[in-house]
Amino acid sequence: MVNTCWDCKYYTIKMKILVPHNRTIKEYVHRTGDFQSDIVAIVKEKQGQYTIWFRAEGTIKLLTFKLLHTCDVKHEKTKKETACPVYVSKPEVTRISNIIYSKTTPEA
Repeated sequence: MVNTCWDCKYYTIKMKILVPHNRTIKEYVHRTGDFQSDIVAIVKEKQGQYTIWFRAEGTIKLLTFKLLHTCDVKHEKTKKETACPVYVSKPEVTRISNIIYSKTTPEA
């Protein structure tokens, strides 16, 4: 999807927290439960994958996540389409609607 989806009323953002193989999901749910912390830095690692350094509980913590972009009307654009035919502008800010925790595979 192109960046115009960010402002579309049918657009949904989900955050997939990547939990290291040697950690528990419960630990990460507790660790990342308050995203009203101070974000120190956001670093793009790969396509759609980011690392955040944030202040929480008096320390700086590291978190890796992926943003999952979905269209609620299940519309998939073809490469030939230049504009989405179902796009409807949404005046309010798009927020993360769901947080998913998932184990990462061990790095080789």
